[in-house]
Amino acid sequence: MKKIIFALAILVLSFQIVNACSNPILYNEFDVPISSYGSGYLTIDGDDYPSGSTKINYDLQVKNTNNQPLSFNLTPDASLASYVDQLTVELNPSETKSVRLSVYITSTKQGTLMITGQCQDGMPMPEGALGVKIYAAGDNTGGQTGSCKGNVLSCGIYPDCQDLTSMNGCYDGYYRNYFCTANTVQYSQSCTSTCCKNLLGPNGYCSGTVCRTSGNNPPVIDYYIPTNLNPTVQENGKIEFNQTSSDPEGDTLSYKWLLNGTEKSTSQNWTYVPGSDSKGVYNVTFSVTDGTYSVSKEWKLTVQQQTAADNGQSCAQNSECQSGYCVHSVCRSSSTYCGDNYCDSGEGCSSCSNDCGQCSSGSG
Repeated sequence: MKKIIFALAILVLSFQIVNACSNPILYNEFDVPISSYGSGYLTIDGDDYPSGSTKINYDLQVKNTNNQPLSFNLTPDASLASYVDQLTVELNPSETKSVRLSVYITSTKQGTLMITGQCQDGMPMPEGALGVKIYAAGDNTGGQTGSCKGNVLSCGIYPDCQDLTSMNGCYDGYYRNYFCTANTVQYSQSCTSTCCKNLLGPNGYCSGTVCRTSGNNPPVIDYYIPTNLNPTVQENGKIEFNQTSSDPEGDTLSYKWLLNGTEKSTSQNWTYVPGSDSKGVYNVTFSVTDGTYSVSKEWKLTVQQQTAADNGQSCAQNSECQSGYCVHSVCRSSSTYCGDNYCDSGEGCSSCSNDCGQCSSGSG
Protein backbone atom coordinates (compact mmCIF):
# COMPACT_ATOMS: atom_id res chain seq x y z
CA MET A 1 0.00 0.00 0.00
CA LYS A 2 2.84 2.41 0.86
CA LYS A 3 4.43 1.69 -2.52
CA ILE A 4 1.17 2.54 -4.30
CA ILE A 5 0.79 5.81 -2.38
CA PHE A 6 4.41 6.71 -3.12
CA ALA A 7 3.94 5.96 -6.83
CA LEU A 8 0.80 8.10 -6.93
CA ALA A 9 2.65 10.94 -5.20
CA ILE A 10 5.43 10.77 -7.80
CA LEU A 11 2.82 10.72 -10.59
CA VAL A 12 1.05 13.81 -9.22
CA LEU A 13 4.36 15.62 -8.73
CA SER A 14 5.41 14.79 -12.30
CA PHE A 15 2.09 16.13 -13.60
CA GLN A 16 2.62 19.38 -11.71
CA ILE A 17 6.13 19.78 -13.11
CA VAL A 18 5.16 19.18 -16.73
CA ASN A 19 2.17 21.51 -16.50
CA ALA A 20 3.73 24.31 -14.46
CA CYS A 21 1.87 27.60 -14.88
CA SER A 22 4.12 30.68 -14.97
CA ASN A 23 3.27 34.19 -13.82
CA PRO A 24 2.45 36.80 -16.46
CA ILE A 25 5.00 39.55 -17.10
CA LEU A 26 3.62 43.03 -16.39
CA TYR A 27 5.04 46.17 -18.02
CA ASN A 28 4.45 49.72 -16.78
CA GLU A 29 3.54 52.68 -19.02
CA PHE A 30 7.23 53.06 -19.89
CA ASP A 31 7.22 49.50 -21.31
CA VAL A 32 9.60 48.27 -18.60
CA PRO A 33 8.91 44.93 -16.83
CA ILE A 34 7.79 45.11 -13.20
CA SER A 35 8.80 42.40 -10.76
CA SER A 36 5.69 40.64 -9.46
CA TYR A 37 7.51 38.89 -6.61
CA GLY A 38 7.13 41.60 -3.99
CA SER A 39 9.85 44.11 -4.91
CA GLY A 40 8.22 45.83 -7.90
CA TYR A 41 5.75 48.68 -7.70
CA LEU A 42 3.69 51.13 -9.70
CA THR A 43 3.76 54.84 -8.94
CA ILE A 44 0.66 56.74 -10.08
CA ASP A 45 1.03 60.53 -9.86
CA GLY A 46 -2.07 62.73 -10.02
CA ASP A 47 0.07 65.52 -11.52
CA ASP A 48 0.47 63.42 -14.67
CA TYR A 49 -3.25 63.68 -15.45
CA PRO A 50 -5.60 66.58 -16.35
CA SER A 51 -6.44 68.92 -13.47
CA GLY A 52 -9.61 67.88 -11.67
CA SER A 53 -9.34 64.19 -12.60
CA THR A 54 -10.68 61.83 -9.94
CA LYS A 55 -10.55 58.44 -11.67
CA ILE A 56 -7.98 57.57 -14.33
CA ASN A 57 -6.97 54.58 -16.43
CA TYR A 58 -3.40 53.43 -15.83
CA ASP A 59 -2.05 51.61 -18.89
CA LEU A 60 -0.32 48.27 -18.41
CA GLN A 61 0.96 45.66 -20.81
CA VAL A 62 0.68 42.03 -19.75
CA LYS A 63 2.32 39.02 -21.38
CA ASN A 64 1.44 35.35 -21.06
CA THR A 65 4.65 33.28 -21.18
CA ASN A 66 2.72 29.99 -21.14
CA ASN A 67 1.76 27.94 -24.19
CA GLN A 68 -1.82 27.69 -22.92
CA PRO A 69 -4.47 30.29 -22.00
CA LEU A 70 -3.99 32.12 -18.70
CA SER A 71 -6.54 33.92 -16.52
CA PHE A 72 -5.41 36.08 -13.60
CA ASN A 73 -6.68 38.77 -11.23
CA LEU A 74 -5.10 41.95 -9.87
CA THR A 75 -6.81 42.36 -6.49
CA PRO A 76 -6.17 45.38 -4.23
CA ASP A 77 -5.52 44.85 -0.52
CA ALA A 78 -7.63 46.57 2.16
CA SER A 79 -5.69 49.84 1.99
CA LEU A 80 -6.39 50.18 -1.74
CA ALA A 81 -9.82 48.56 -1.95
CA SER A 82 -11.61 51.91 -2.35
CA TYR A 83 -9.03 53.32 -4.77
CA VAL A 84 -8.15 50.58 -7.25
CA ASP A 85 -10.70 48.42 -9.07
CA GLN A 86 -10.04 44.69 -9.30
CA LEU A 87 -8.97 43.68 -12.80
CA THR A 88 -9.41 40.28 -14.44
CA VAL A 89 -7.28 39.52 -17.49
CA GLU A 90 -7.71 36.68 -19.98
CA LEU A 91 -4.71 35.89 -22.19
CA ASN A 92 -4.26 33.50 -25.08
CA PRO A 93 -1.05 31.42 -25.28
CA SER A 94 2.04 33.68 -25.58
CA GLU A 95 -0.23 36.73 -26.01
CA THR A 96 0.78 40.29 -25.10
CA LYS A 97 -2.15 42.60 -24.38
CA SER A 98 -2.69 46.20 -23.26
CA VAL A 99 -5.04 46.58 -20.29
CA ARG A 100 -6.21 49.48 -18.15
CA LEU A 101 -6.24 49.60 -14.37
CA SER A 102 -8.92 51.96 -13.00
CA VAL A 103 -7.49 54.10 -10.18
CA TYR A 104 -8.91 56.92 -8.03
CA ILE A 105 -6.33 59.68 -7.53
CA THR A 106 -8.27 61.78 -5.02
CA SER A 107 -6.02 60.80 -2.09
CA THR A 108 -2.44 59.73 -1.53
CA LYS A 109 -2.38 56.00 -0.74
CA GLN A 110 -0.01 53.07 -0.67
CA GLY A 111 -0.77 49.36 -0.74
CA THR A 112 -0.46 46.08 -2.62
CA LEU A 113 -2.06 44.39 -5.61
CA MET A 114 -2.21 40.62 -5.22
CA ILE A 115 -1.67 38.61 -8.42
CA THR A 116 -3.47 35.27 -8.56
CA GLY A 117 -4.66 33.06 -11.38
CA GLN A 118 -4.43 29.78 -13.21
CA CYS A 119 -3.76 28.27 -16.61
CA GLN A 120 -6.42 26.56 -18.70
CA ASP A 121 -5.45 23.12 -17.38
CA GLY A 122 -6.35 24.26 -13.84
CA MET A 123 -2.77 24.53 -12.60
CA PRO A 124 -2.45 27.70 -10.45
CA MET A 125 0.37 30.12 -11.10
CA PRO A 126 2.64 31.24 -8.21
CA GLU A 127 0.99 34.05 -6.25
CA GLY A 128 2.56 37.44 -6.81
CA ALA A 129 2.41 40.89 -5.24
CA LEU A 130 2.86 44.35 -6.71
CA GLY A 131 3.30 47.51 -4.66
CA VAL A 132 1.21 50.56 -5.60
CA LYS A 133 1.86 54.20 -4.67
CA ILE A 134 -0.89 56.71 -5.50
CA TYR A 135 -0.14 60.42 -5.20
CA ALA A 136 -2.95 62.96 -5.26
CA ALA A 137 -2.22 66.04 -7.38
CA GLY A 138 0.44 68.18 -5.71
CA ASP A 139 1.47 65.55 -3.14
CA ASN A 140 4.45 64.04 -4.98
CA THR A 141 7.03 66.78 -4.42
CA GLY A 142 9.72 64.68 -6.07
CA GLY A 143 7.72 64.23 -9.26
CA GLN A 144 7.96 65.97 -12.60
CA THR A 145 9.01 69.30 -11.10
CA GLY A 146 11.59 67.74 -8.75
CA SER A 147 15.17 66.61 -9.25
CA CYS A 148 14.16 63.05 -10.07
CA LYS A 149 14.14 63.61 -13.82
CA GLY A 150 17.91 63.10 -13.83
CA ASN A 151 17.95 60.33 -11.25
CA VAL A 152 20.44 57.73 -12.49
CA LEU A 153 18.50 54.85 -10.97
CA SER A 154 15.33 55.97 -12.74
CA CYS A 155 17.33 56.34 -15.96
CA GLY A 156 16.21 59.93 -16.41
CA ILE A 157 12.91 58.88 -17.97
CA TYR A 158 10.66 58.34 -14.98
CA PRO A 159 8.82 61.48 -13.90
CA ASP A 160 7.63 59.58 -10.82
CA CYS A 161 11.18 58.78 -9.65
CA GLN A 162 10.65 55.04 -9.88
CA ASP A 163 13.83 53.23 -8.88
CA LEU A 164 14.89 50.72 -11.55
CA THR A 165 16.01 48.26 -8.89
CA SER A 166 12.34 47.76 -8.03
CA MET A 167 12.09 45.84 -11.32
CA ASN A 168 14.64 43.25 -10.15
CA GLY A 169 13.17 39.76 -9.95
CA CYS A 170 12.45 36.47 -11.76
CA TYR A 171 11.65 36.49 -15.47
CA ASP A 172 11.35 33.24 -17.46
CA GLY A 173 13.60 31.38 -15.01
CA TYR A 174 16.27 34.07 -14.77
CA TYR A 175 16.89 36.64 -12.05
CA ARG A 176 17.28 40.08 -13.61
CA ASN A 177 19.17 43.06 -12.19
CA TYR A 178 18.15 46.33 -13.82
CA PHE A 179 20.47 49.30 -14.30
CA CYS A 180 20.90 52.36 -16.50
CA THR A 181 23.53 52.86 -19.21
CA ALA A 182 23.61 55.93 -21.48
CA ASN A 183 20.12 56.82 -20.27
CA THR A 184 18.80 53.48 -21.52
CA VAL A 185 17.22 50.76 -19.39
CA GLN A 186 19.44 47.65 -19.33
CA TYR A 187 19.57 44.44 -17.30
CA SER A 188 21.87 41.53 -16.57
CA GLN A 189 20.43 38.13 -15.76
CA SER A 190 21.50 34.80 -14.33
CA CYS A 191 19.90 31.42 -13.79
CA THR A 192 18.86 30.87 -10.15
CA SER A 193 17.26 27.93 -8.38
CA THR A 194 14.41 30.07 -7.02
CA CYS A 195 13.50 31.46 -10.44
CA CYS A 196 13.70 27.99 -12.03
CA LYS A 197 11.27 26.66 -9.42
CA ASN A 198 8.92 29.58 -10.13
CA LEU A 199 9.04 28.67 -13.83
CA LEU A 200 9.09 24.87 -13.80
CA GLY A 201 7.78 23.76 -10.43
CA PRO A 202 9.40 22.30 -7.30
CA ASN A 203 11.93 20.18 -9.24
CA GLY A 204 13.27 23.10 -11.25
CA TYR A 205 17.03 23.65 -11.07
CA CYS A 206 19.87 25.42 -12.92
CA SER A 207 22.03 23.43 -15.31
CA GLY A 208 24.72 25.88 -16.29
CA THR A 209 22.77 28.90 -17.48
CA VAL A 210 19.53 27.05 -18.33
CA CYS A 211 16.57 25.96 -16.17
CA ARG A 212 15.94 22.21 -16.13
CA THR A 213 13.62 19.69 -14.49
CA SER A 214 13.93 15.94 -14.03
CA GLY A 215 11.26 15.52 -16.72
CA ASN A 216 10.58 17.59 -19.80
CA ASN A 217 12.67 20.74 -20.20
CA PRO A 218 12.03 23.97 -22.10
CA PRO A 219 13.62 24.64 -25.48
CA VAL A 220 16.81 26.71 -25.64
CA ILE A 221 17.40 29.66 -27.99
CA ASP A 222 21.02 28.93 -28.92
CA TYR A 223 21.63 31.79 -31.34
CA TYR A 224 19.80 34.88 -32.54
CA ILE A 225 20.25 37.91 -34.82
CA PRO A 226 20.16 40.85 -34.34
CA THR A 227 22.28 40.45 -31.20
CA ASN A 228 21.49 44.10 -30.46
CA LEU A 229 18.08 44.01 -28.78
CA ASN A 230 17.42 47.64 -29.74
CA PRO A 231 17.94 47.60 -33.54
CA THR A 232 16.91 50.27 -36.05
CA VAL A 233 15.71 50.14 -39.65
CA GLN A 234 14.50 52.76 -42.11
CA GLU A 235 11.06 52.87 -43.70
CA ASN A 236 10.96 50.75 -46.87
CA GLY A 237 14.14 49.03 -45.71
CA LYS A 238 14.32 45.52 -44.29
CA ILE A 239 15.67 43.80 -41.21
CA GLU A 240 16.24 40.06 -40.82
CA PHE A 241 15.51 38.20 -37.59
CA ASN A 242 17.26 34.82 -37.48
CA GLN A 243 17.49 32.23 -34.72
CA THR A 244 18.54 28.68 -33.98
CA SER A 245 16.82 26.79 -31.16
CA SER A 246 17.14 23.29 -29.75
CA ASP A 247 15.28 21.05 -27.33
CA PRO A 248 17.07 19.00 -24.63
CA GLU A 249 14.82 15.99 -25.27
CA GLY A 250 14.80 16.41 -29.06
CA ASP A 251 11.12 17.40 -29.17
CA THR A 252 9.72 18.99 -32.32
CA LEU A 253 9.72 22.77 -32.00
CA SER A 254 7.18 25.32 -33.20
CA TYR A 255 8.01 28.98 -33.80
CA LYS A 256 6.10 32.24 -33.69
CA TRP A 257 7.09 35.82 -34.55
CA LEU A 258 4.95 38.66 -33.20
CA LEU A 259 4.97 42.38 -34.01
CA ASN A 260 3.31 44.37 -31.19
CA GLY A 261 1.50 41.18 -30.18
CA THR A 262 0.23 40.33 -33.69
CA GLU A 263 1.47 37.08 -35.24
CA LYS A 264 3.51 37.67 -38.41
CA SER A 265 5.23 34.35 -39.10
CA THR A 266 5.60 30.76 -37.87
CA SER A 267 8.88 30.17 -39.72
CA GLN A 268 12.27 29.68 -38.11
CA ASN A 269 13.37 33.12 -39.34
CA TRP A 270 11.50 36.29 -40.29
CA THR A 271 12.25 39.37 -42.40
CA TYR A 272 10.38 42.59 -41.62
CA VAL A 273 9.94 45.25 -44.32
CA PRO A 274 8.37 48.40 -42.82
CA GLY A 275 6.44 50.46 -45.36
CA SER A 276 6.11 54.20 -45.71
CA ASP A 277 4.65 56.04 -42.71
CA SER A 278 5.85 53.23 -40.39
CA LYS A 279 8.04 55.47 -38.22
CA GLY A 280 7.84 54.42 -34.56
CA VAL A 281 8.93 51.90 -31.94
CA TYR A 282 7.74 48.29 -32.17
CA ASN A 283 8.02 45.21 -29.95
CA VAL A 284 9.25 42.15 -31.86
CA THR A 285 8.78 38.88 -29.96
CA PHE A 286 10.07 35.44 -30.95
CA SER A 287 8.58 32.44 -29.15
CA VAL A 288 9.58 28.78 -29.45
CA THR A 289 7.68 25.90 -27.84
CA ASP A 290 8.09 22.15 -27.53
CA GLY A 291 4.35 21.75 -26.94
CA THR A 292 4.71 21.99 -23.16
CA TYR A 293 7.09 24.84 -22.43
CA SER A 294 7.87 27.97 -24.38
CA VAL A 295 10.70 30.49 -24.19
CA SER A 296 10.95 33.85 -25.91
CA LYS A 297 13.29 36.62 -27.00
CA GLU A 298 12.26 40.25 -27.46
CA TRP A 299 13.60 43.19 -29.44
CA LYS A 300 12.56 46.83 -29.29
CA LEU A 301 12.74 47.87 -32.94
CA THR A 302 12.90 51.53 -33.97
CA VAL A 303 11.69 52.30 -37.50
CA GLN A 304 13.22 55.57 -38.65
CA GLN A 305 11.77 57.90 -41.23
CA GLN A 306 13.33 57.18 -44.59
CA THR A 307 16.17 59.50 -45.57
CA ALA A 308 15.69 60.87 -49.09
CA ALA A 309 18.37 59.80 -51.57
CA ASP A 310 20.75 62.17 -53.37
CA ASN A 311 20.85 62.53 -57.15
CA GLY A 312 22.51 59.53 -58.75
CA GLN A 313 21.33 57.08 -56.08
CA SER A 314 18.88 54.28 -56.85
CA CYS A 315 15.17 54.68 -56.13
CA ALA A 316 11.77 53.13 -56.72
CA GLN A 317 9.51 56.18 -56.50
CA ASN A 318 9.72 59.99 -56.49
CA SER A 319 9.24 60.29 -52.72
CA GLU A 320 12.55 58.49 -52.14
CA CYS A 321 14.57 61.28 -53.79
CA GLN A 322 15.53 64.65 -52.31
CA SER A 323 14.82 66.22 -55.72
CA GLY A 324 11.43 64.55 -55.98
CA TYR A 325 12.34 62.93 -59.32
CA CYS A 326 12.96 59.20 -59.69
CA VAL A 327 13.81 58.68 -63.36
CA HIS A 328 14.35 55.12 -64.58
CA SER A 329 15.15 53.97 -61.00
CA VAL A 330 17.73 56.72 -60.37
CA CYS A 331 17.27 60.02 -58.50
CA ARG A 332 17.66 62.95 -60.91
CA SER A 333 17.39 66.76 -60.74
CA SER A 334 14.43 66.90 -63.15
CA SER A 335 11.80 64.68 -64.74
CA THR A 336 14.14 63.98 -67.67
CA TYR A 337 17.88 63.46 -67.60
CA CYS A 338 20.18 63.69 -70.56
CA GLY A 339 22.73 60.93 -70.25
CA ASP A 340 20.62 58.05 -68.91
CA ASN A 341 20.34 56.37 -72.34
CA TYR A 342 16.57 56.90 -72.45
CA CYS A 343 15.10 59.27 -75.02
CA ASP A 344 12.19 60.59 -72.99
CA SER A 345 9.40 63.01 -73.86
CA GLY A 346 10.88 66.51 -74.05
CA GLU A 347 14.25 65.25 -75.27
CA GLY A 348 15.39 65.19 -78.88
CA CYS A 349 18.45 64.71 -81.02
CA SER A 350 19.33 68.39 -80.86
CA SER A 351 18.92 68.71 -77.07
CA CYS A 352 20.30 65.28 -76.08
CA SER A 353 22.06 63.33 -78.79
CA ASN A 354 23.46 60.97 -76.12
CA ASP A 355 19.99 59.56 -75.47
CA CYS A 356 18.19 60.23 -78.75
CA GLY A 357 20.99 59.88 -81.30
CA GLN A 358 22.47 62.28 -83.83
CA CYS A 359 20.08 64.44 -85.80
CA SER A 360 19.66 63.65 -89.46
CA SER A 361 19.36 66.46 -91.95
CA GLY A 362 16.15 68.43 -91.30
CA SER A 363 15.33 66.77 -87.93
CA GLY A 364 15.61 68.29 -84.43
